Amino acid sequence: MKIKLSEIIKNKKMVIHTPTEKQANALLKELDKRGLKWCGGDSYSLLKYCGENTFYRPFAGTYGWVNHHCPYQVIEFEDVDFEREPQERTIELDYKSLYEQECKKVDELEKKVETYERLVCPIAESSFLFPNIEHYYISLYKERYEESSKTIDKEDYDTLTK
Repeated sequence: MKIKLSEIIKNKKMVIHTPTEKQANALLKELDKRGLKWCGGDSYSLLKYCGENTFYRPFAGTYGWVNHHCPYQVIEFEDVDFEREPQERTIELDYKSLYEQECKKVDELEKKVETYERLVCPIAESSFLFPNIEHYYISLYKERYEESSKTIDKEDYDTLTK
């Protein structure tokens, strides 16, 4: 009967016996994937194969050797079910990319504001400061045409005075 690795990890009395180097490496790699560490905080992948009598105790992050005085329940590698239980779905936010996206939006808005200020504000300011600015330009336009002995077309005049 197979025992789930997650159950072995939770049980302080169970150990996994790995008689071959291939089995030991597979177990250590799986423990690494699950985020477990040796009791000293190092990655499981740092340890090399220690021989055919080696067992691993994931609960405590230790290893030892199987003998007739072993106080633990020894589970053979072949009897371990490595299937992962479905985990709750969690949303991991990538705050850096969210921040960068917001910065891009702010930059785009700032460019729009700069364009608005550059193009619209001078006209708005000039008409605020000089309420008759349109009349000024019309009269200037008239003077120039009169000086050149030309007259303003009625159509141009109507367009300007609207």
